[in-house]
Amino acid sequence: MVSSEQRLEHTVFARRWVGFVSAIWLMALSGSYGFANYSTALKDVLGLNQKQLNRLSVGKDLGDSSGILAGILCNYVSASTLLCIGAAVSLVGNGTQWLVVSQIISPPPYWIMFIVAAVAGNTMSWMNTSVFTLSVRNFPRNRGPVAGLFKAYMGLSAAIYSHCCDYFFSSSASKYLLMLATVPPTFCLITAVFFRPVPASETAEDDKVEQQSLFIFTIMSIALALLLVVKSLVPGLQEGIAQPVVTALLFVLLAAPALVPIVLFFKVKKKAAGASYLDEGGVSDNSNETLDVSVKPIAEDELTKPLLDQSEIDVEGDMSSPADQESGWLSRSVLRLGEDWSTLSLFKTWHSYVLYATLFFGTGSGMSFANNLGQVGQSFGFSTVTLFTSLFSLGNFFGRITSGNVSEYFLKTLSTPRPAWIGVVKLPMIVLFTWLSFGSGASLYAGSLIVGFSHGSLITLTIPTISEFYGLKYFGTNYMVLNTHILAGSIIFSGIIAGYLYDLHATYEEGESSLTCYGASCYGTTFRLYAGCLARASCYGFTIEN
Repeated sequence: MVSSEQRLEHTVFARRWVGFVSAIWLMALSGSYGFANYSTALKDVLGLNQKQLNRLSVGKDLGDSSGILAGILCNYVSASTLLCIGAAVSLVGNGTQWLVVSQIISPPPYWIMFIVAAVAGNTMSWMNTSVFTLSVRNFPRNRGPVAGLFKAYMGLSAAIYSHCCDYFFSSSASKYLLMLATVPPTFCLITAVFFRPVPASETAEDDKVEQQSLFIFTIMSIALALLLVVKSLVPGLQEGIAQPVVTALLFVLLAAPALVPIVLFFKVKKKAAGASYLDEGGVSDNSNETLDVSVKPIAEDELTKPLLDQSEIDVEGDMSSPADQESGWLSRSVLRLGEDWSTLSLFKTWHSYVLYATLFFGTGSGMSFANNLGQVGQSFGFSTVTLFTSLFSLGNFFGRITSGNVSEYFLKTLSTPRPAWIGVVKLPMIVLFTWLSFGSGASLYAGSLIVGFSHGSLITLTIPTISEFYGLKYFGTNYMVLNTHILAGSIIFSGIIAGYLYDLHATYEEGESSLTCYGASCYGTTFRLYAGCLARASCYGFTIEN
């Protein structure tokens, strides 16, 4: 006979994993990095030049980076409420863009479209805040793998949408926006129902189950990524009978995570036939040992533990002391990795400016490439860019899922500093941007994948680098300030440089209402400039360590 306590444990166990799967689906279908798939349609309908279009992409990035309100509200309302707000924001932002591109309504003034783009981009901040905040509480001892898994699935989102749009709607930009206006809000509401706060694992066996389950989820995500990679690189899989087969496999792999909670449920139910699903006959006492949750019930100590293994640092004193030791406004005073630097003190140390600069150049050029991919493909002579969007998304996936683990491994085994990897991942970008500047069609295939990989790596490496340099006590505000490099990079590289240089070479073609450019000259100067900036920025990571 199953006791009421055991039934409660089963319910909590089921909620943890069913909610987790719903969050995976939300991230996989979030619609991130898809601007290139409908940017050309927006440009034509609104009659924009490239500089104006790039400003719309900046508006999207502005909305994506404006997570302050969501971050404040998460302390006062539930994650479900945040997800419901995210659903409404997505419906309004992407829905309005769909109405415009479909020409159901007359194009509104440009400043309204800028706001609409920002609202559509802001959807991601509500999703991220709710999912990541709740996941570290539900899985406090495995927060790293959980966060990496969510980011990896998010990186696949554009490739998933691109394939579905190709197969079902023949790459229609209006249908793509219709999917963005309906699918993410739907899964926001589904996730709001199932992804709820649950008690953290309290036994060693529960923790082992978490690790094994997350490993299975990771294998599933890699299988999904490999399918999309093979589909993108093998032309034969994009036509004929192969298309429905690939589409069926895609949906099977998307649905596959649901098998994990089902298997776990029957496994736990089988164990419950004994005295307890954790206290089964023949199990040693050690396997049922309770973890020390009284000390860290939601892993607060883990969340504030420096990621770099070093001796304990007294952080109870004056937190402005590091800045006070500076002999000037910007001086080379010793910065002990892991110390808790207040946000104000970051403005008085050269380290933060160098770190900001290297991230600014790296992610700025990557965001610009992603936002301009539609026009880059057009200038190279391609009629559709869904393949390149997919390749960028896939590279982004592998960059996110590998960079953190690889840098962590070399940090522990060879003491390779994390900022060195921020420099290393820029090297492929330098090569690819130089190649792209010559207008080679092959370079766009390789560039979409490699630039996406490097961009995804930089996004992942930013988080541990900031926490290792400036501690975790003020990590929230420090990250918010330093993370503005994404928006700043998008404004400078995409909104100003790429748009201005494109329009210099663009002309009005017969039968077209907007400026269009074809050939290597459209982005040649832009890509060479990016390569030069990245070459300089790649050295900054080593400068920080010195």
